[in-house]
Amino acid sequence: MKYELNVLEKLIVETIQPSALQARSPIAVSMREAVKIFCKEKERLRKAFMEAFYKCTVQHVFALYIGHHQQELIRFSNIIYSYQQNCTDAAMKLAYHNCMSHIEDLLTMMQHDFKEYFILTNTGTQYFSNITEPIIKKDSVALKKLFKQINIDETLQQIVIAVFEEYRTDKNVCTYHRYFYLEQLYKKMIRIQDEKILIACLYEMNFNSILFFKYYILYIKTLFSDTHSTDTTMLLLASYIKENNQHLLYNNCALYPEEISIKTMVGKYWEDELYFLELQEPKTNYATATQKKGKIKINISVEALAYFLFLFEESGMVEATVKKQIFELVANHCSSKEQMNIAYKSLQNSSYDISAYTKNKVKDILIKMVNLVNRKN
Repeated sequence: MKYELNVLEKLIVETIQPSALQARSPIAVSMREAVKIFCKEKERLRKAFMEAFYKCTVQHVFALYIGHHQQELIRFSNIIYSYQQNCTDAAMKLAYHNCMSHIEDLLTMMQHDFKEYFILTNTGTQYFSNITEPIIKKDSVALKKLFKQINIDETLQQIVIAVFEEYRTDKNVCTYHRYFYLEQLYKKMIRIQDEKILIACLYEMNFNSILFFKYYILYIKTLFSDTHSTDTTMLLLASYIKENNQHLLYNNCALYPEEISIKTMVGKYWEDELYFLELQEPKTNYATATQKKGKIKINISVEALAYFLFLFEESGMVEATVKKQIFELVANHCSSKEQMNIAYKSLQNSSYDISAYTKNKVKDILIKMVNLVNRKN
């Protein structure tokens, strides 16, 4: 696919670069002409990118095309920013500002029209940082005021405010993704009324920092009573695991998109806690008699596995004097798609209330198995 930025690149090197401007007279006229060309190129590039989108039939090729042009536009903008920083003439500074503004318009259009291909995790332009930092600062000040009014725990305040402050102090954090995420988060948080709602809001917005994860676990643990028996604690953990599995996160939302979600972090922690407690329990005769070193991997979720066990028992395919035997045996000798160690109480608890999504997944697997049987005949 065609590289579309030759005109802009030539303009930067041959016209608006300070050393090139010194050879031109008058300089002001040259800069006005350059800004006009930037404006025309912006409109031409909009059309060129859209035409490429409709002509290209291979997604990964178009992704590379958009990604490369995005990186180059960011580089051009930062070059112009360096020119502006070393410039003392007010009119020239304004002209450089207008050039960067046209580039930012293009990047905004690309992010809006080609959101599947635009790399949000790229560091934004210096121009982008300068126009967004005051917005993030204003958000941060408003949240500090709100948190004090509704008496939010000091530690939680620091965890939240720190990511807003980080955007302003660490240039590597000034990505398009981080800015859009913080703005979404701010709009949700500014309406909260108490700490419980704030914690739920951060969870749903996939605020997947290690500090919040640790805070969230401690927050849930405060609901546990020290007087609970092991059995009661295990039931509580199984309940939290099921509740966590049913939690919904906002689509494509994450503080750290490259890291696992807060839902996965919390779920794994509770599963490990429950598994540890179950290791302390005496095993049934069935489990002891069939103890093995290796585990069979079953490529479905824990909930789907629980539903299969429920169907096996309900249909009469499997009989057990005590239901616990079925779940304990499978938990001891099998791993799921996401987990190496499965807590049997979590598995058993999941079988009582299966989501429609999981039922459809299991139905699809069963249909596939029937098709395999028909193919063999």
